[in-house]
Amino acid sequence: MSDGQRREKPKFEPPPWEREAFDELARRRAEQDAADIRRAAKAQEEGPGVATPSADSRTEGQRDSGAAPKAGALGETNVDAMLQELRAEETTPSVAGGMARLAGAMTAVIGAAMTVVGLLSLVRTRGGFSLLGSLTVTVFGLGFLGLGAWVWMSSKSAKGS
Repeated sequence: MSDGQRREKPKFEPPPWEREAFDELARRRAEQDAADIRRAAKAQEEGPGVATPSADSRTEGQRDSGAAPKAGALGETNVDAMLQELRAEETTPSVAGGMARLAGAMTAVIGAAMTVVGLLSLVRTRGGFSLLGSLTVTVFGLGFLGLGAWVWMSSKSAKGS
């Protein structure tokens, strides 16, 4: 599809199992609009200076009432209470950072031990499969050592600490 061509947005079609509910809602809205028009006509007959709400403003009001409340509608006490609840649910950065540093240290210690064991067995080997096993343990130990150091360092620069 080229940039010049655009698809039109398809019209909303309710699912078949919801069609009756949508039809009922549309019928109620049509009846409400008709009642509003009758009230507006009656008000125009009684007093021409009286302003009446239009059907468009009524439907906008209904849409707003069904939506979430606006941010300005919340009181300061409600906002403060919600923020305190959120603070209570959050873990403190020192606890999370401490756990990350502990995990990094444990991983680094395991990596250092694997590296030492791999190097010792590498010195004692005479070749063959034991050489391959020693190199594998040494490489994995270095990988664990690097991963532990990376976790330790990244826990210090974690967001919120």
